[in-house]
Amino acid sequence: MKIYFNLLILFFTTIPLCSAFSQEIEAKLSGATSEQGFSVKDNSNNTLFRVLGQGNVGIGTTNPLAKLDVNGSIGWGTSKAFLTDDQGASIELRGNGTPYIDFSNNSASDYEARLILNSNNILEIDGNVGIGTNNTNGYKLAIGGNVVAEEIVVKLKNNWPDYVFNENYKKTNLGELEKYISDNGHLPNIPNSDKISNDGINLGEMQAKLLEKIEELTLYLIEQNKKIEKLENDYQMLKEKMSSN
Repeated sequence: MKIYFNLLILFFTTIPLCSAFSQEIEAKLSGATSEQGFSVKDNSNNTLFRVLGQGNVGIGTTNPLAKLDVNGSIGWGTSKAFLTDDQGASIELRGNGTPYIDFSNNSASDYEARLILNSNNILEIDGNVGIGTNNTNGYKLAIGGNVVAEEIVVKLKNNWPDYVFNENYKKTNLGELEKYISDNGHLPNIPNSDKISNDGINLGEMQAKLLEKIEELTLYLIEQNKKIEKLENDYQMLKEKMSSN
């Protein structure tokens, strides 16, 4: 059974309703302005629920500023999940289980990106993230702008270039290296400026290549130092021989 009644906002009448039987109540706000509406109050005259004439609904507030304006926490589900505003303008998701937020541009899909707080309190992003850009080019994180950090750790799956110091490693001799630089304008195994401009730099990979060149340079210096020491010894022996004659 439905009970229909019209509320003329020009008149304020308290209508007692019996809750002892199941009924549906429909209120029509005839001639209501945006500031007028229908309210439900407790025994202390505190407004629990209010509907304004323009359609805004307020729970715990007498002046709803949106279609649904809630002053307090919102709970849902069987796991005691709550959306709270106890930190002012912030939003908190609390509850038992794993809280997450899904994002999708397709109503038929489950989600395209998901923000998850795992049980180890690590905030995980399932999907690609762009900061200052909407094109990640397939990378997990793309930043269109500057980045500042106190420390960055890059862990490579490939071998670190200590192989340069292995006895069977064959480095390019200086004559061939000079010719390569003359012909190509850059060091072997190092990308040229055009490739870097177009593709950028793989930070971990480039660090490994630079270390490879530093270790090769160290070997060149060791070899040159041995040659210099030999020349100095030969010169000293020649000098002593000449002085003895």
